[in-house]
Amino acid sequence: MPITEAQRQKRQQYLGSSDIAALLGFSAWRTAHDVWLEKTGRLPDGLEESAAMHAGTRFEGGVLDEAEARLGPIIRNTAHTPLEFINGGLSLIDHPDAILAKTGEPIEAKTVGLFGPVLEPWGEEATDEVPDSVILQDHVHMMCVAKEVCHTIAFIGGQGFRLYRVPRSEAVQEIIAEAVERFWVFVKSDTPPADSLPSAAALKRMRRVPGSRVAVDPAVVSEWLAAREARLAAEKVEAAADTRLKVALGDAEAGECDLGVVTYMEQTRHNKAREAFDSVFRTLRFKAKKGV
Repeated sequence: MPITEAQRQKRQQYLGSSDIAALLGFSAWRTAHDVWLEKTGRLPDGLEESAAMHAGTRFEGGVLDEAEARLGPIIRNTAHTPLEFINGGLSLIDHPDAILAKTGEPIEAKTVGLFGPVLEPWGEEATDEVPDSVILQDHVHMMCVAKEVCHTIAFIGGQGFRLYRVPRSEAVQEIIAEAVERFWVFVKSDTPPADSLPSAAALKRMRRVPGSRVAVDPAVVSEWLAAREARLAAEKVEAAADTRLKVALGDAEAGECDLGVVTYMEQTRHNKAREAFDSVFRTLRFKAKKGV
């Protein structure tokens, strides 16, 4: 369930379960620097909802229905029954998707592979073989809810529902605790984590002061100029090689060599909104020979 505005404001003073994966380098979307920008007020509140995030929110109810069918009655985190647990010693805040009514054990609901391939490893059902980022989320749930087990229910594209049981690990909780304590030092000193760079998405969202100007290290500028020059030069080399290959194909749609087969086939890009504006184009593709 998406968090409320009040929950979002409270998160400025706490770290949530999704923050920990970023702090420890296990997030595909956020970095420790991103989290620092958020906690120090340098990013506007809220993330733009992606198609995958939207689908996950829409399908979460069905995933939790499956959890309830397998585990028994649950209490869901909703606007009417918000679930919020705080570990004050570590400034951790948690909003689990649900908890088991009979035991209070937390439940994490996931949808993966709805818009593309499943990139992270998910193991056999009834094990604790979930991706590292989920392991961390589950442990934050346990650290805040004070339980020994977290249940993860996942709907995996092309595979269906899987229910996992993740027991508490003292070693994992120690790693999380150390990362949290280290991170708050950066926040209190208003110094970004030295070993982390912000993501491109965070840089786009950063608040900027209109008309402001700062001194920039010339070495950083030189590095950027050199990288840009190298990219432009590489693009020129690629364009020339692209032209030579098309010339070598002549009027054929495919060419073969010891390395493999090159094709230059006609394709159509369909515009659903404007039928008359379908575009036809050709694209070079290469398929290597086996063993090359």
